[in-house]
Amino acid sequence: MKDVLSFSRKISRTTQENTEQALCEYYEFIKHIPFAFPYSIPDTLPHIWVEPLDNTDIEGVSQKNKAEVEYDREQDKLILRIPNDKKLFRYEYYHEFTHLLDSNYYEREKKKTREGLFCFTEYHASQLELLQLIGFVNISCSGKH
Repeated sequence: MKDVLSFSRKISRTTQENTEQALCEYYEFIKHIPFAFPYSIPDTLPHIWVEPLDNTDIEGVSQKNKAEVEYDREQDKLILRIPNDKKLFRYEYYHEFTHLLDSNYYEREKKKTREGLFCFTEYHASQLELLQLIGFVNISCSGKH
């Protein structure tokens, strides 16, 4: 997964390792649940640029985002912004990685706008986050999970 992620120099080594590990686990996880995606899971993950999240106050409003995703259309770049000073939980990574795959498919490949996708991507990311939280492994015809 190291070739998939590029890190800003401001991202600590520990945060880099945590993110790489979470992405490996996420990719293995989603291979077992293709039904959870309305598109084919890519054989290889898209390249992701990782930079620190700036949670500074903007015009007196406290920014409390834990992480965020952006597709920069001008640079054709998927960006993951994460805190550099605290570890994200696995479910938080899974939520953001789902946003990245959705952005890659809908914004990059299908040329849709983020505004038109916001409700869907939040719903979709929350589904994957929940599956991780409840310890979902896979589904079988026997109904056992």
